Amino acid sequence: IAVYVIFNPSKSSTIFKGQTQLFTAKAYNNSNVEITGNEVFWEIENDTNNFLKDALSINQTGLVTANNVGEAYVYATIK
Repeated sequence: IAVYVIFNPSKSSTIFKGQTQLFTAKAYNNSNVEITGNEVFWEIENDTNNFLKDALSINQTGLVTANNVGEAYVYATIK
């Protein structure tokens, strides 16, 4: 059972249109040992106040692409 997850980058990040950034998420048990073999599912929630739609997109490896100007949130689920 995972006790905590480390998400990288852990703080807000700025990337510009056309740029990419790799995100990672790793689960750890109560002995601080990484739990391997689990799949990470990525999701982007684009801010509904963005002037342009779909500011960011993300693929299944965690690579985020800035498609337009705007704000978005990146979420990871580890199963």
